[in-house]
Amino acid sequence: MLVKTANKAVMATAMMMFALGKKTVTVYAKGIGPSGHCKVDQYDPVG
Repeated sequence: MLVKTANKAVMATAMMMFALGKKTVTVYAKGIGPSGHCKVDQYDPVG
């Protein structure tokens, strides 16, 4: 999973939820980039 550094809200949410042990999420992504990673557009924590 690749999150652009320009999207600080997605990065902060992902890191905070991971640190809290909440690893169930819905990830909205657009295809696979040249690096082989999916490009994340939205990251929604569940619950």
